[in-house]
Amino acid sequence: MDRREFIKLTAGASLLPNAISPSGTGRGLPGNENATAIPTRVISRRPPLRWEDAMISGNGSTGIMVMGLPLDDWVIVNHEKFWTVGNDYLPQTPHLREAWDEAKKMALKGRYLDADMFIVEEARKSFRRMYGEQAAGSRPSYDRTHPGFHMNVAMESDGAPLEYRRETNLETGEISVFWTDNRGNWVRRVFVSRTHNVIVMELTAPAGSLINAKLRLVEAVGKLAGDIGSVRIEHGEAEMYFHAAYGRTMGKKKPAGYHALARIIVSGGRTRAVENERLEIVGAKHALVLMRLEYLDDAAGADRAALRLALSKLPVDYGELLEPHAAVHGEMFRRVTLDLGGHPENVSSSEALLAQVSRGDSLPEFFELMHAVGRYALICGGTGELAPTLMGIWGNEWNPPWNGRYTFDANLNLAISAASHGNLPEVIDTYTSFLERYMDQWRENAKELYGCRGVVTDLCQGWRHGAVLMATYPWTGGAGWLARYLYDHYLFT
Repeated sequence: MDRREFIKLTAGASLLPNAISPSGTGRGLPGNENATAIPTRVISRRPPLRWEDAMISGNGSTGIMVMGLPLDDWVIVNHEKFWTVGNDYLPQTPHLREAWDEAKKMALKGRYLDADMFIVEEARKSFRRMYGEQAAGSRPSYDRTHPGFHMNVAMESDGAPLEYRRETNLETGEISVFWTDNRGNWVRRVFVSRTHNVIVMELTAPAGSLINAKLRLVEAVGKLAGDIGSVRIEHGEAEMYFHAAYGRTMGKKKPAGYHALARIIVSGGRTRAVENERLEIVGAKHALVLMRLEYLDDAAGADRAALRLALSKLPVDYGELLEPHAAVHGEMFRRVTLDLGGHPENVSSSEALLAQVSRGDSLPEFFELMHAVGRYALICGGTGELAPTLMGIWGNEWNPPWNGRYTFDANLNLAISAASHGNLPEVIDTYTSFLERYMDQWRENAKELYGCRGVVTDLCQGWRHGAVLMATYPWTGGAGWLARYLYDHYLFT
């Protein structure tokens, strides 16, 4: 069944019985039944049309996007360090302090365009001196964010899937897909554990029915020439493995890369590999998928056995894995709530809410949910090792707008602006470490560009270096704007 057929079938689908999962929105704070109800779920009753319609989860460093199709689902697997390597050399700050002195003289005479073009040409000369023909007469390339790979989950059905719903539980980080066929009600849940650093997926069949499913790992389409040097995908009897090495090295002897291992545990059935093309679950009562991924500074140093050992030590019960993660994630989510007098329990789906808002109705529920979703995204994507990019820690393009990179002229600034008054010091910890990571290079920028003390950031940046690449964007206000949020945090604490 293709997507268009499924959309037709589900266009008028009824709601799933409440017995399938807890009711959708607003349970109040745990331990206080009289507390104000808050939005805790994003519910969609329509299948996605594009990857941007996927639902997201993450633990700060690992992120997933779940399309949420019942019979042919796709999970897009991401990581905060999954960026293409833009060059075979390590970019350095161009030496332009004398050139800027000349440009200032031109500008003082009103020759602003001449000053701009002069700096551009002097920067090109500097790049050619530093990198030779590798620079091709222009600035080095920025790295780009990219998807790691996809996991496809294809399942059998007895009759058309009806009563479809997909939802994100903002309190636990779970993404769930619900549907029913002639055998009963089906559920598939997935989350990214903050406490175990693993992607967890559970497949649950109706009573008296069995799971027959096909799992496979595939490359995300759309990579550009030179982005990836090699890819290896293997499907075994009870595990799946993905390994990739980048095509460029940024001056290192060996390329960086990433790898991931998925372990599949079933009860009452079996798993089997099919021509190294996929892994099949046959006749199982229950199935659990555990996946861990790692960024590799040296792609050749991948330790698959270590991943296998780590996964073997994890609990194989979904609830046992969810409980510690949900406790940590949920405590962070509930620290600050927004009450505008709405009634989140009346919101049956995002589609219904948007339709109501377009008519001027349900505004309190809408803004309460927007606040809750914003907190959720910041917790999932802003508490790893790196600050969130334009794409957060998600995406499905190899050449996203503005490379998906960091931009310091409002975007990173706005992304973390709610951290302190949202009582999320974990986000400030990540953000502070991110700024400290580049301080030496930002000092080098100030010295080489202007002959000054202090720090200068580029307008845009990846995560592997902090050298200024945009010669005509002297973003001298950038560092001060970035530092503003550290002062805000000081005032709050």
